[in-house]
Amino acid sequence: MSQTYLIVGAHSAIAQHTIALLAKDGHTVVAASRTPEPVPGQEAQLFDADQSDQKLDLPEKLDGLVYFPGTITLKPINRVTEADFVRDYRVNVLGAVRVIQQALPALKKSGNASIVLFSSVAAQIGMSFHTTEEDRCPSGCRRSGFFPIEWTISVHHGAGPPP
Repeated sequence: MSQTYLIVGAHSAIAQHTIALLAKDGHTVVAASRTPEPVPGQEAQLFDADQSDQKLDLPEKLDGLVYFPGTITLKPINRVTEADFVRDYRVNVLGAVRVIQQALPALKKSGNASIVLFSSVAAQIGMSFHTTEEDRCPSGCRRSGFFPIEWTISVHHGAGPPP
């Protein structure tokens, strides 16, 4: 059965591979990317996760959403500026929240939709100069700022918070 998926950050290599796999299985992909070139074999809507006024043109029903955009500022803490933190947070957290909020009505119509959010390995193991990855983990949750989103989605669907 063909399903429809929203892929945000569609020009990255991993997103391109995901799109190819979904297309191979006969699924429909709605692609969105900040770069204007079309995804090979797929048209993409312009969408910059760093811009709060961006609106997506979405179908009535979505079976899944994959959010690929992400930034990381590789500087030691004494060289990271407030602007660095704010930009990373806008793309990595607020961008994901805005996409989920826009897609939620269409995702609910699926009855069995999934949301996948990516993060860096630095969020799990900690790495030198990955200062802005650490800022998004209150109380050491080490989930790249997405713990509250995952927890909210899990609780909404009766699964409880993630491990």
